[in-house]
Amino acid sequence: MRLARIYQQQPLNSGKIIHLSKEAAHHLVRVLRLDVGAEFILFNGEGGEFKAHITSVQKNSVSAQIGIFNPVDNESSLQIILAQTIVKPEKMDYVLQKSVELGVTHIVPLITERCLLPKLSPERWEKRLAHWQAILINACEQSGRTKIPTVSRAVAFKTALQQIKADIRVILAPNATQTFSQLYSQQWDFQQGAAKESNRSVYTIHEDCELSGNTAENLSAKSMVKSCYCAAVLVGPEGGWSESEMKSALAADYLPIQLGPRILRTETAGLVALTLLQAAYGDISLNLV
Repeated sequence: MRLARIYQQQPLNSGKIIHLSKEAAHHLVRVLRLDVGAEFILFNGEGGEFKAHITSVQKNSVSAQIGIFNPVDNESSLQIILAQTIVKPEKMDYVLQKSVELGVTHIVPLITERCLLPKLSPERWEKRLAHWQAILINACEQSGRTKIPTVSRAVAFKTALQQIKADIRVILAPNATQTFSQLYSQQWDFQQGAAKESNRSVYTIHEDCELSGNTAENLSAKSMVKSCYCAAVLVGPEGGWSESEMKSALAADYLPIQLGPRILRTETAGLVALTLLQAAYGDISLNLV
């Protein structure tokens, strides 16, 4: 039986006894019906996870002792920023959940010209952000990830273009002429030459979407393709991008990419793009031979 995984935003050390959060306690005891002695997995988003067991169940609190640390690392070498136009709440929740399962690193909710933007007060927007963060945590618990992706506050389209920095920048557009396979072929050709340079930079994404670099030496072209890229994907609303938005994206060096002959819903398109990026540059393996 697969052990339940619980996220706790606090320091975790082997041998330590901790009090679980109210939400975690409710899930373990009321939903899963676990009792004293039952084992589960703890993680705090800093990498790795701990085996733990329940030591005490009280009316208003549940305690657990932290056991052996497992330095598991199932994060993709590819950093992915998903800039998703805001859609209806249930669809947005779906995109957030599934993008975590597919290894997204950072999510930027986009305000575009044709999106169905809810009229919310600042307080309601903060509650919406907290709700999104909770979905990311729950998805990490389910999918086995040990680091929590980040989600930013909703930002205007042009602001996102200014803030997001990535090696591969893609805007999904049904009428585009280029496909992901063509993109991969071009990037591979570029990397074949770049691999000969000993001071190639390796980029990582931070919460503010900016990039920092450090030197990686003696990397083969294939290993560099697998580990050195940060990709950004822009996903539009159901009504599509406006002409001005597409022009702005092109000016910011975003490459229009189409996902095939059929029109995908906005909540589907981004997930397909994540899958293709992970298959080309990340940790989804396609053993077709």
